[in-house]
Amino acid sequence: MVRSFLTSIVILLCTSVFESAVLSNITFLPAIPDLSLICVVFIAIHNGKVYGETSGFFSGLFLDFLGACPLGFNCLYRTIIGYVGGKFCKILNTEGFAVPFLIVMISTGMKVLLIQIISLLFPAVTVAYRIISFTFLFELLANSFLAPFVFRLLRVFKNSLVLRPENVH
Repeated sequence: MVRSFLTSIVILLCTSVFESAVLSNITFLPAIPDLSLICVVFIAIHNGKVYGETSGFFSGLFLDFLGACPLGFNCLYRTIIGYVGGKFCKILNTEGFAVPFLIVMISTGMKVLLIQIISLLFPAVTVAYRIISFTFLFELLANSFLAPFVFRLLRVFKNSLVLRPENVH
């Protein structure tokens, strides 16, 4: 159980650093693909609500420290997404292309809706996502198309990342 937690934290730290150090410096990308969100969804679907919300919190914390967001901004919506993803633990088959594609598409849409709600509650602190924009469409499609490949890559670490069924909460 500790090994899967530590493995997920290391993976989330690596994806967060990769997003903020490498992908954010590619100037021709209209939006940065959210690899850590894809990893949070994978961890939540395979390990349950507790690991989902914990991994969502830590990925948000890493992104808050690495980015220019107020502390706790990313933590809030990623914790909610991790919890909701964990509700579908062991129900969905994530082996193919279509299911990861749709799951991450819904998660990205949920991310933007949660950012909109947070922006309404704290207008001076956050910058609202524009739902009808090329940037959002690019991020939605990039996340969705990358999801099956990231899920397949994370299955390489399945023995140390995914809990056994009796440990899932």
